[in-house]
Amino acid sequence: MKLLTKLFVAALLMCAVSVQAAKVLKNWSPTTGYNKSDAAAWQDDGKAVTLKGIDRGKWIIFRTSPPIPAQLGQKLQITLKNVKAKGEIKLGYYAYVSGFGCCAQKDGVLNPGNAPSVTVVVPVEGKNTKILRPRITIMPGAELSFSGIEFKVVGQAEPKYTAVALPDKPDALYNVGDTVKFTVKALKDGKDLKAGNATIYIYKNGIYAGKRSLDLSKSSIVEEKMDVPGFVVVTADIVYNGKKIVSNVWGAQIGAAGFSVDRIKTGKPAPADLLDYWHGEFAKLNKEVPANFQKKLVNANGNHNRYQLICDNFGGTKTYATIIVPKKPGKYPMIFTVPPAGNAVFSYPSDFSNAIRVTIAVFDRTFPSQDAYNKFNRPTWYFYMGAQQRNTYYYYKSILGMMRVMDYAMKEIPQWDGKHLAAIGRSQGGGSAIIMAALNQKIQCVSADVPALCDHNARAAGRRPGWPQVMDHPKTAKTFAVDAQYFDAANFAAFVKCPAVVSVGFYDTMCEPASVYAAFNNLKGDKKIINCITYGHGWGKRDNTYDKETEILVNKTFAK
Repeated sequence: MKLLTKLFVAALLMCAVSVQAAKVLKNWSPTTGYNKSDAAAWQDDGKAVTLKGIDRGKWIIFRTSPPIPAQLGQKLQITLKNVKAKGEIKLGYYAYVSGFGCCAQKDGVLNPGNAPSVTVVVPVEGKNTKILRPRITIMPGAELSFSGIEFKVVGQAEPKYTAVALPDKPDALYNVGDTVKFTVKALKDGKDLKAGNATIYIYKNGIYAGKRSLDLSKSSIVEEKMDVPGFVVVTADIVYNGKKIVSNVWGAQIGAAGFSVDRIKTGKPAPADLLDYWHGEFAKLNKEVPANFQKKLVNANGNHNRYQLICDNFGGTKTYATIIVPKKPGKYPMIFTVPPAGNAVFSYPSDFSNAIRVTIAVFDRTFPSQDAYNKFNRPTWYFYMGAQQRNTYYYYKSILGMMRVMDYAMKEIPQWDGKHLAAIGRSQGGGSAIIMAALNQKIQCVSADVPALCDHNARAAGRRPGWPQVMDHPKTAKTFAVDAQYFDAANFAAFVKCPAVVSVGFYDTMCEPASVYAAFNNLKGDKKIINCITYGHGWGKRDNTYDKETEILVNKTFAK
């Protein structure tokens, strides 16, 4: 079995990709907002493709693979062969950022008419290096047909300025009282400028601790130490030839080091009745609110059936889950997961194809559009809603929903082998995986990638909490400090006895590295942590070690 979604593979900056396959638009994915396009609007016989705009809104078709790397200053050139076009049609791209920065999107207008060849050129915009996904946008009533399509990145890329602060130990791990020596470098296209005026900002356990000034033509060393277990993280402003080339902004960490990380403890200890409380609330839910499970088939392909599961929860609300079951008759292991934060109700470790996969949403509703999701989170994000007392906090019903769906899955999915269970997740899903493993002792292994929901009361230990920093929110009542402990994945970790793999990003300003270690250190079973010393929370660099270790753990567990 393969693991999770693989990282994009970088290609040459100057590249050309031609569609030379049975289908003109092989590896393209049609969408209408968040729904699949009508099949009638897409005709592709391998010689030509015809795309028709549909009535209910614009239709965007993305090329899913391979992605096309590009940089600022360059342009994406899109050429169509044997074109027939009418109505409003756009050609362009959506850009996923390599390193942290705003995603970018850009379109050029395709003029109506017929032509043997049409080329549209759109500039690369946004921040940092881009991974471009070309797209075609067909507005209602428009129609486009063509026999071939080519992409080419053209033009000279602008210089890319970055900075690093390299610790003097390759693993970036020290003991309390030790001194880390960061070597600061300003880089132009990866080459050390050996010049520039740098202001280095120091953060200790997520809290600003001062700054240093350097003339990089004379000195490049910044020394720091910690008197308590935790992390030092540095960012920078760098001016070169009168121009600011590096800025101290979110997601621009340039160096980090951990100190006595195995001694990091939660800001407050776990409540003695943590599991008793949740099992008691679950019993109360089952007594007062019949589950009323509704399961329906929503999609099927040659290998799997996908079902939607809905059940009732407190207050007339619902819990939603997605269940993927292999079609081939037999008994299978089962994986529980919760999506990362955001408008997601369907996310799962897709590469574990020979397992039943159960994805449990944290939301008590579904959102027909991103705009509906945004409105739901105004003026307060869901992860702050009700954070005044235990049974009003948003995650109260989310956790009970997880318990109800897990209970259903183990009793009512006949294809489950009755033995093998795993919990896997990233960020919000990583913290939830730990919570599920504590509440369901039948889970045999857990994998948590940069887990959120950890160490809510870290301020008591002089540290910044992990995401969502619920106790830092200005409208969160101080009285919630005790109740927050009942939603803290680091506290649940103290009750997890099964083997575990955890990853931590030293640059992570969302799921603070100290908060992740607070959870990891509480785990009671065999455990392994993957230190991603130049990774944040979707920015920076990491290898696939965590993916490999998760694959090893899950395969080993399911083989027993």
